[in-house]
Amino acid sequence: MALAGETPAPKPFLLAMVSGHGRNCARSPLARRKAEVRGFAAMIVYCPKCWAENQPGDKVCRRCGAVLKARSGEDFVDKLIGALGHPEPLTRRHAAWILGELHERRALSPLIAAAESSSDPDLLEGAVEALGKIGDASAVDALGKLLPKSYLSVKLKAVEALGRIGGPKATRLLRSALRDSSAAVREDAAKELRKMGETPSAE
Repeated sequence: MALAGETPAPKPFLLAMVSGHGRNCARSPLARRKAEVRGFAAMIVYCPKCWAENQPGDKVCRRCGAVLKARSGEDFVDKLIGALGHPEPLTRRHAAWILGELHERRALSPLIAAAESSSDPDLLEGAVEALGKIGDASAVDALGKLLPKSYLSVKLKAVEALGRIGGPKATRLLRSALRDSSAAVREDAAKELRKMGETPSAE
């Protein structure tokens, strides 16, 4: 069971995407995780009509009967990015979580778009957490926009992500978060500033 503020563990079919069954032990954690996800990527085919899960050999969707056409050149990252639009909230969040675990830079634009436009707290949390793990400064503006107006859980994730990314702009946003109405946000912003070697003082 996930603790408060933690991303829930992926449900079984997504968990399989990052289970290596003891292989590739000599690789770095990130390389091993990427290899494991690649190995599982072909095991799930989403129906483009109803998003049901199907097996690679299926010609028609098991749920709605739609014809399943293979999309040439689609790899595991494409599938994960596509799953950000899945109708099931936890599937969207877990797809974002895996993209973050992979530090997948190709997912930056879709994750930023999700952070800027989604009203789903599960996807927002997953996208924000993933952006923090990827650690690209291009996400800072989108994260900053969430601080004054989003759900508390999302704001806490945004504070953590800004701390991971770092840099002058992230530092300014974290200082602004020291004035947040939530004590939890203020405390976490101060903690992230200390990790960055900064003195927690509001601007």
